[in-house]
Amino acid sequence: MAVHRYESREDFWNAAHKAIVQTDSVLDIGPWIRPQTLISPVVHICCEPYVEYAQKILQKNPKTKEFVVLNVGWQQAMDIFPDNSVDTVITMDVIEHLEKSEGLALLKRTVEKARRQVVIFTPLGFMPQEVPEGMKDGWWLSGAEWQKHKSWWLPEDFWEDWEIFVCENFHFSDAITGEKFEKPYGALFAILKKPNVRHWNLHSITRHLTSFILVTLPLYIKSNPYVYNPLLKKAYRKVISLMNGNVQP
Repeated sequence: MAVHRYESREDFWNAAHKAIVQTDSVLDIGPWIRPQTLISPVVHICCEPYVEYAQKILQKNPKTKEFVVLNVGWQQAMDIFPDNSVDTVITMDVIEHLEKSEGLALLKRTVEKARRQVVIFTPLGFMPQEVPEGMKDGWWLSGAEWQKHKSWWLPEDFWEDWEIFVCENFHFSDAITGEKFEKPYGALFAILKKPNVRHWNLHSITRHLTSFILVTLPLYIKSNPYVYNPLLKKAYRKVISLMNGNVQP
């Protein structure tokens, strides 16, 4: 297990972000009203157990095509999705709201569901959080019961395959009341990457070749001042013309 420690909050976040692979599909477990933004997927599946939070996600993203929002808890989500069915499973500020045994069960099952990686973000050690009786949650909604912290997590709670990023001074105020802490609490990213086994077939080869011809090659030709090759440009125009069905390019 590799453990990376950072003094700076920004350095910690940037290092973890850099380590995360950008993938096409993301299963976002317990996003509250703020779905993850570390990955920009083609399909972003949000599994949110509290209906008011799920509705808020839909209200904030009414025309965002990539969002699929399910009003289910983590156990139901793990039962719905087959093993190796999504590229990335991510949970941001979720496992600390579960009892330790539940959190460990969630970790195990997320690894089973992910094809490429699992990303976990949680406070480092125990950070108390409760909503006072009769008070709304941090978003002025009625999800106070979902905000209590029930467990704490350290690098040693993860097994050998995980890469851990740690910042001792990350949380400076209470997310619910806004009250400043006397001493900051830390944060932890845990990232597990699976071997990237690419299954090449005619469809994937055609897709990557088309992407290269339509996107990478023209950008390379037009933006690189050291590669100005008229013959290459002419060949590119001919290929595009043929793809458009012209008999005489």
